[in-house]
Amino acid sequence: MVAHFIDNNVWFDNDAWHFMTQEISKISNNEFWRLVFPKGPQFDSPNIIYYESERDGFFNLFVIETDREKTTYLYGFLSDFLQNFLTFFGRYTPHKNIDMLRKYQEFIYEILVIFNACCQFRINFSWFIIFNPYQQPFDTLRTLTDWWLNMLSGGLPLIVGIDYSGTIAIMIAGFVADFLRTLAFTLPYRVDEGQLLSAADIKNLDDPQLAELLGRFGEPIRLFRSLPAIWVEHPIPNNLREYWLTKKPYITEFLIKNYYEDLGVDFLPDRLLKQLHQTPKVGSIMNNLFHNFENISTNFGYLKSNVVLLDLIHLHPHL
Repeated sequence: MVAHFIDNNVWFDNDAWHFMTQEISKISNNEFWRLVFPKGPQFDSPNIIYYESERDGFFNLFVIETDREKTTYLYGFLSDFLQNFLTFFGRYTPHKNIDMLRKYQEFIYEILVIFNACCQFRINFSWFIIFNPYQQPFDTLRTLTDWWLNMLSGGLPLIVGIDYSGTIAIMIAGFVADFLRTLAFTLPYRVDEGQLLSAADIKNLDDPQLAELLGRFGEPIRLFRSLPAIWVEHPIPNNLREYWLTKKPYITEFLIKNYYEDLGVDFLPDRLLKQLHQTPKVGSIMNNLFHNFENISTNFGYLKSNVVLLDLIHLHPHL
């Protein structure tokens, strides 16, 4: 607040009041209810693009962080849990899983925004004793929100005789909503597997065609490629290996050719591994399988181009 002396009178210029009047002037006649139910930030999950290549395989993706205030990611153990959960229930295609999760993500975000607005509405009206919280429609509002607003009540000290537990509860819900708003799912990868690329990093990539593709989207870009760590550090679920072999054998072929010799990861389903281990000279059989797996599948030939765009998820129209 700034004080000005004019003709021996003091005139106070209240910056906060000026700000409020300016904000109110922006509200149209039919949106004054926004003063009680403020509009939350628009759902703004980042764009994710999947690509397949003969060099990097079939699970690659990159997250476009260009022109974004922030982008959030799941912790590694949460990402692993979610990936295993989806695999257990037969969700094997990464880009379809991401698309499904983003729909739930947006739905939960919208619910949280509405719930937070109801909580704010409840606190605002609690200051006016003319409103009886035990009469309708305020009783329904009280029942809907008090369980959350009173969650911390009694656990926090009063400040100048005022209980701020409800305000803190609203802040917590707002933090969760903001996290969801900017969350990027990168299943089956963990966030620490991503490589954050600047414009110079993109130009110096070991794959010129991939560099050309990434260059269309600006920078920074977080790139995830090659075999996800979850399938190196832990056994790949058998139902997923079975799906690859029976439905998409070219994936099993690629994984065996590129990773079996170095990592020793089992990419064949348990039923075949059991037969192999019951047969003498397993080593020579696996070696022969490694070098001649192309006989199992004839579908690998279509990936002769180095980078193929597989799916664009939630891209803005100008992209």
